[in-house]
This record gives sequence, C-alpha cells and structure tokens, in this order.
Amino acid sequence: MTKRKECQLCLQDVSSEAPVIGSDAYLTTYRSFKEGSLRHPSIKMLHFIRVVNESISFSLDEEGLCADLFWKVLDELDECDLTRLGCDQHEPTFTCQVLYFFIVTRMHFYARDVNRRLQTREKVAIATKKARLL
Repeated sequence: MTKRKECQLCLQDVSSEAPVIGSDAYLTTYRSFKEGSLRHPSIKMLHFIRVVNESISFSLDEEGLCADLFWKVLDELDECDLTRLGCDQHEPTFTCQVLYFFIVTRMHFYARDVNRRLQTREKVAIATKKARLL
C-alpha cells in the first residue's frame, strides 16, 4: 500500500515497525531482509485480515467456486463487525482497497489450487484408462 498512499496515518494503521506478535509473524521476520517484502502488520490489520479470511473461508466451504462467490463473500462481511482501516479522511477508500486486494488475491489462489487438483485428477484418470487398455 505504500506505493499508492502517502498518508502516514493510513500506513500506521496497517503496519508497525516491530512485530506485535510472536509466532504469527514468522513469515515477515523471514522475509524482512528483502526490499519491498512483507512488513509487520499492526494489530488492527491482523484483526481485519482474520475477520475477512474467516468470511472468505466460510463462503468457500459453503458454496465452493461459483459465479456469485465475490458477492457472497461481501454479504458475509456485511454481517461481521469489520474494522475500518485508515485515517478519517481516507477510511472508506483505503478499507475498500485493502479488502478488494485481499479478497481477489485469496480467490485467485483458491481457484488456482482447485484447478491444480482437477488437473491431477484428470491425469490420474487418463493414466488409469491407459493402464486398462494395456
């Protein structure tokens, strides 16, 4: 978000200089030596991501991949107590940007994983069919 936002209050809302938790921040500690890598999330950001991730997981478990999945996730998030991110001036747009990025990224990797599993099943089915023919 640093590339798009210059507001320091907004940036302080989502990241902190030092780790705020222990073992959950392993990935950020591991990657902290690289420029542009993960930063330490703030408690507010961790809570936000946790709520959004639970809503996405619930929607995916309930519906699976479908055309209306994005809207089902948003409906699920409407029922949650979602923390708003950013300063008073940027709060609506900043929260929406972070939310949109996280949902789209999460769905992308879920769809990619499902696609890989389906391709593996297809390869196994083809191999089984070939084995029967021999």
